[in-house]
Amino acid sequence: HNTMRTISIAAVLAIIAVSLSGASAWNTKGLGCPNVTTVDINWPDYLGVWYEIGVSTLARDTFELGCQCTHANYSVIDSTTVGVENTCNINSPTGEKRVADGNAKITGPGKLAVTFSKFSPRSPYWIIQYDGTYAVVWSCFEVFGVQVGGTMWVLNRQPTMDPAQVTAVLAKAAQQTGFDVSTVTPTVQKGCTY
Repeated sequence: HNTMRTISIAAVLAIIAVSLSGASAWNTKGLGCPNVTTVDINWPDYLGVWYEIGVSTLARDTFELGCQCTHANYSVIDSTTVGVENTCNINSPTGEKRVADGNAKITGPGKLAVTFSKFSPRSPYWIIQYDGTYAVVWSCFEVFGVQVGGTMWVLNRQPTMDPAQVTAVLAKAAQQTGFDVSTVTPTVQKGCTY
């Protein structure tokens, strides 16, 4: 029985090793996250409050479930770290407030790595469009070189944004990332108590 168990364990390890060695090749076939150009941000200019104009399904159905009036406040912690405070009202513009406090490490031009718990890994936060009044943020996740999820946010310095501008920035974001921007849906920002 021990010999059979050793062979079974060795077979499982061999399958895992072959899978992992092949996974890096998968990335070169376009299955990984796209190499997206980010905007070189002057981080002090990015600090302050941003209102979520729209977000894609993955966020809306998970960590932003039931959120309305969603906004974020970015602040300085030190020269390489940004404080992040995300706030939303649950299930209505006047619903109970939910606050998530986190931090983000600056990892490159227009790139942050965000976490809201010391127990969770940092998530990519890539600013792919920015003009001081609006930003489009892209986050893409890979496992063994294969894209397993992506999230996109449209943010604005004001709680509203011209729908034609939203359409235009999402069209550009689709070209930049290949992401299905039809999954980005509007965030309720009317009647909110911030």
